[in-house]
Amino acid sequence: MFGQIGPLELALLLVLAVIIFSHKKLPEIGKNIARGLKEFRKETKK
Repeated sequence: MFGQIGPLELALLLVLAVIIFSHKKLPEIGKNIARGLKEFRKETKK
């Protein structure tokens, strides 16, 4: 139920993110999320 996200739900989330955070801040938020995931993966491999 919760593990199945289809293309429609993904598009809706993207539209909501643009409305909430504006198109100028989204690249910065994406970079921060990617950096956090990278650090998390690095730490869990130790």
